[in-house]
Amino acid sequence: RINIEQLKHILNGRFRVIIATEKGRLSVTPIDLSLTGVSVKTEHNFADTGTQVDIILSYDEKQVVLPAIVVNQYATANRTAFHFIGVVKDGEIEPPSEMECLFQHLESLWLDHCLQLGWFDQEQTIT
Repeated sequence: RINIEQLKHILNGRFRVIIATEKGRLSVTPIDLSLTGVSVKTEHNFADTGTQVDIILSYDEKQVVLPAIVVNQYATANRTAFHFIGVVKDGEIEPPSEMECLFQHLESLWLDHCLQLGWFDQEQTIT
């Protein structure tokens, strides 16, 4: 799980999360991301646990759309957690290749930041 909040100053809005429902799209603030789900800050109530939405993850020009369900809502913290549908198959994590690429890039940035490895400059894009 990547703590996206720790990367806010590095990402500078380059990583975005949008929740798409039948009522429209809502840009939200990501808290953390894994290959199986995402937690976000939002004042919007996404209905009951189990409600299905589409999560649009984008980094610069790269984008992936993943169907997801609401798994937890923490109203006092304005936080909602989503699980990506279909990324776990027969007990194995098998995300779409676009998701895996995006996640690996963010994970590398996060490790570089946390461990001060000096792997990246802040302008590097996903290849």
